[in-house]
Amino acid sequence: MSIKVPMLAAGTTLCALAVGWAMQTFVPEPGSRRPHPDEVLSQTADQADVVSRNDTEFPDATDLPAAPGDPASPAPGCGLRASAHAAPHAFVGISVDAPCSPGGVVTIHHSGLMFTTTADDAGHVDVSVPAMRAQAVFIVALPDGEGTVVSADVQGVNDWHRVALQWQGDAAFHIQAREFGADYGTAGHVWAGNPGNPATGSTLTRLGDGKGPAPRIVEIYSFPAGSGLSGLVDISVEAEVTADTCGRPLTAEALERDATGWMSSRDLDLDMPNCAAIGDFLVLNNFMDDLKIASN
Repeated sequence: MSIKVPMLAAGTTLCALAVGWAMQTFVPEPGSRRPHPDEVLSQTADQADVVSRNDTEFPDATDLPAAPGDPASPAPGCGLRASAHAAPHAFVGISVDAPCSPGGVVTIHHSGLMFTTTADDAGHVDVSVPAMRAQAVFIVALPDGEGTVVSADVQGVNDWHRVALQWQGDAAFHIQAREFGADYGTAGHVWAGNPGNPATGSTLTRLGDGKGPAPRIVEIYSFPAGSGLSGLVDISVEAEVTADTCGRPLTAEALERDATGWMSSRDLDLDMPNCAAIGDFLVLNNFMDDLKIASN
């Protein structure tokens, strides 16, 4: 297993766009089930070599890949339309209309994150995304190369700690957040199977419906910075060994945003155990940093 750690400083809209399109080259893979601590195989990122640097070099606008050639003129009423609006808890609501792509795959990019979802029979998509920046920019793209950009000014982004994990394919990754010493299976254990703790206001958002030939999934854990609580939120990543993932290399990427707006990312290359270990879980205790919550 190897981990590479670049650091992301706050960027301009151009940087957000550059990161979004660059993420198209991100290729992870395969699964899903609730882990039980007794059946966990533990493998920590302590065993990995970590390479770090101070900042990420974004491409100049002139270095960005050229847009595909102009497609044939769409039929009347077939244009892709999208809108974005700020929502409570520093979320952004995205609405997409692609009337000539009913049931088609829609890819959404935001600040280095990318996920895919499927339009309904009318070509419509509604999704709510935790904002990673106050000036939240989103790229919406269809498989034929048609795309559009929308944005929203989001209040209160700095009131949240956010960590995200993304991958492609059937990899059964999960963020596991155990708040202030919480045990597995309790209210303070926040994950996809328990996507929020009313006592702290934390949430776990899963983006992407897992459909299509190469689906992209994102999980984002959010904890309110002004909760008045203090202590440690233990963040780990678990990967299930399945028939689809056993004996294969998997890749994923983590992005972390603290309450000051500072963002960092790290890439994961993980060699899964052979198929005799199906049903077990790898626990990556140090791939993502724990959150240190201080009362204000």
